[in-house]
Amino acid sequence: GEFHHDEFYAWCRGMVDGGHKVFVSEYFDNVPEDAIVVWSRESGTTNAAWMGSAKKTTEVIYTWEK
Repeated sequence: GEFHHDEFYAWCRGMVDGGHKVFVSEYFDNVPEDAIVVWSRESGTTNAAWMGSAKKTTEVIYTWEK
């Protein structure tokens, strides 16, 4: 099935509003505009490299503040 990012982000924001700390691991291209990146690292995709078409990516961990 399809992952519903908007519903997930709404759930995350609701948890933060309720006093919880929420951290999400994702690729930089998919970070919501209101999120705060707390860690990042450039990397490559392993499967793509193995298949001969390596792709650079930036992995991040982000959160929201209340």
